Amino acid sequence: MTIQECPTATPENAPVTRPRGRLTGLFVLAGLVVLFVQLHWLLWYYFGLKFDAQKVLAEAATGGLVGAVYGAVPELNKRFLQSKIRKILSSRQFCGGIVASIVAIFLVGMSVYKTEIKWPSGQAEIRVDGRNIGSDSWTETANSASVYGLFFQTKDLRVGDYAQAIRFRALIPLTYDVPETAIFSSKPEYQHIATLLALSFFQSTENRFLSEAKERFASDETKKFVDLNAIYQMLKLCFTENDLARSGDKLLSTFQKQRAKSPWIPLLRSCQRYSRGEFDDAARELLPVPPDTRSPLLDAFAFFTGVNYLKSYILKSNSTGQIDAALLARSREYLALAAAISEKSTDEYFQQIARRSAQIFLGITFVYAQENDKAFELFKEAAKSTYPELRARALSDLGYVSLLRGNLAEAKGYFVRALEADPKFPYAQTNLGYAYLAEGRYDAARDLFSKLTKDDELRKNSLRDIVLSELAVAHIEAEQDGTHAPNPEAYTQPLKEMGIFNYEGMEPPLLRLAMIRLALADRIYMSHDYYGLEMFALAMYARAYFEAQSLAENSQAAEAASKALVAFRTVAATIDQRCFIFHTAEGFFKPVAELAAQTRLGVLPEVRLQ
Repeated sequence: MTIQECPTATPENAPVTRPRGRLTGLFVLAGLVVLFVQLHWLLWYYFGLKFDAQKVLAEAATGGLVGAVYGAVPELNKRFLQSKIRKILSSRQFCGGIVASIVAIFLVGMSVYKTEIKWPSGQAEIRVDGRNIGSDSWTETANSASVYGLFFQTKDLRVGDYAQAIRFRALIPLTYDVPETAIFSSKPEYQHIATLLALSFFQSTENRFLSEAKERFASDETKKFVDLNAIYQMLKLCFTENDLARSGDKLLSTFQKQRAKSPWIPLLRSCQRYSRGEFDDAARELLPVPPDTRSPLLDAFAFFTGVNYLKSYILKSNSTGQIDAALLARSREYLALAAAISEKSTDEYFQQIARRSAQIFLGITFVYAQENDKAFELFKEAAKSTYPELRARALSDLGYVSLLRGNLAEAKGYFVRALEADPKFPYAQTNLGYAYLAEGRYDAARDLFSKLTKDDELRKNSLRDIVLSELAVAHIEAEQDGTHAPNPEAYTQPLKEMGIFNYEGMEPPLLRLAMIRLALADRIYMSHDYYGLEMFALAMYARAYFEAQSLAENSQAAEAASKALVAFRTVAATIDQRCFIFHTAEGFFKPVAELAAQTRLGVLPEVRLQ
């Protein structure tokens, strides 16, 4: 029997399944990668699920847990599994399934889009095209809901009076933040707290409005006002605390990320600049006014812009003696605008405070322009306020202008009326003490100022007046029988509290006293934190001059006397020549009258105050 040879494979009839299988496998592998990316996007875009894609791919490439199990399988079983997997991967059905999945996900992704709506708290009726998507529950964290639509669609989002057209975008979903004001704008308590926070810009030297706002955050309802609470914390840092750690910057940065379109942001940036004495920059932060700004924020924008220009004017004129009329005119423009806007307010409470505050500060601009008669009329108008503190402030300012006119008796009458309107109003109390000092009634002044230094409510509402009262007591203690005496120890405690060097160890004591007075004039009475204290600065400069000049052949004393005289002349150039301290022949301000006469800064008629 003849053995027949098996036919050998030739290039013409050799099978091509192996190369084709390899190409199919590579195609399937590429398809799996594309499908993995699509699934990752699908879970993130539509369901908000996030996972570490790189970690998953690394696990798949190295085998991970599956690889460990596979390694324990016998060799024969491994070969069987490999052949099965290769057959599946190279099959047309599996390849077609991958392609179909890729196409299906692509079509869904290109036709059905998602937009996310976020709101700061629950209990809001949020409607999209008439359908309610809001939540009846409340959490302190932001709530959210997803809305789906086609690429060409626009849907209507409504929350109370707030309306917004929402669109849709492929690949990366759009996000719409519903402002807290839209959710709670209809609630009277929300509006009242917002008004109190806005009014803190009108009375930036006082803490009463912020204190009242803090008390209102105690209820369960007001705890939901997350944005307002954050705004309160920032305003408190700016207006009532010394933010050495710059915590306000961190709070504002977080707030801007969460509420990028909040109308409060320019005001918050401005108040931070204000707290650092950067008044020109603080004013620029408020310009231009965002187009959608409404009262009470619109009023606050105008008023606070005017205040910053006024502060800038005071700072520059006090430090250089040069009058920048343009700054004062700009301040007056915005304060007048604030008064006009507030006058149209339908909120009587707001109108009585905001409008009258604008009139008061407008009057202050005329005081600095040495137009005291115009200032007097504005203060008289502001004194019509039904709000006790504003009425007291206007009456106190009327008394101050009376002092500038040289009428001490009339001034005291206004201070008394101011205290009748608001017995705790700090400015009127300290101003009355100044009047006692001007008369030389040191015992009455000491009793009044000593009482104020122990007033806990005053310390809470106006630390400014605590500082001034402590210094006034120190001034009186440094006097002996109505004449200045070398008693610098009287200033030790208040200087320590204010962080001002007390020149301990400097000899003789009279030179030390002169140096303390110079420091107080520069650091306190000429500070931009206070209005109308130039008369005390002049008193300190005059006393320092006479004290230092009396020390013959002392180079330090000569230098101090020269510095005091230059500062005296600089400040005196900005003061109305009718100011009462130039007419004083007795009392605490007598040295001012004497130095003014010597330097021929004004005519000093022979007038003795009774």
